[in-house]
Amino acid sequence: HLASTADWNRLLLNGRICWPSDDVPSGNIATTPKDLISFLGSPVRRNENYKNGDVVGIDDEWINIVFTEDKKTESFVFSDLSQPLHTDGAYVDNSLDISFLHCLKQAEVGGATTFIEGQTLFDLMKKYKPILLDKITSHEVIFDKGSQQSKTEKIMKEVDGIIFLNWNYYRVSHKNSLFVIDMCHEFQKFLQEKIVSSGILQ
Repeated sequence: HLASTADWNRLLLNGRICWPSDDVPSGNIATTPKDLISFLGSPVRRNENYKNGDVVGIDDEWINIVFTEDKKTESFVFSDLSQPLHTDGAYVDNSLDISFLHCLKQAEVGGATTFIEGQTLFDLMKKYKPILLDKITSHEVIFDKGSQQSKTEKIMKEVDGIIFLNWNYYRVSHKNSLFVIDMCHEFQKFLQEKIVSSGILQ
């Protein structure tokens, strides 16, 4: 039970995946992060055009993912398809330390969220895909969306003993070399076939 903002602070700074229980105080949970910001850092506020990635404002703290029939083929945020494993903000110039997920209406079928710890993924790849692991920890990848947002980063890196991931298969830029693009295809195939579909992660 989290009785105070201080409890949230300790949990978020020392945990990886945290979610409140059913006894969350009533009211708009979207205001909860605001109580933590002064201690944890600053929110990333960015509105973007979902089609071309252009930044159209800096006042939105939430990305709304809502099924919309007439737009479902235009973007994952409107579709009823599962999003592949990814890290938020893979193509933006900010590094996101904490993300809040808030479900307003649960899907009748599906809708589950899959998380994997960076260290767990590193250990699995070291055992099953050591050559690919060496590639993704050695070569940088350009991730972009449209002409305004871009980031060049390794898919996986270790900093002070902590594994960091930066990944979004659909934001891998065509500006990358053929070697890097092939590497990204191979990494995505491993995630989908061995982690998500085949259940290598128990």
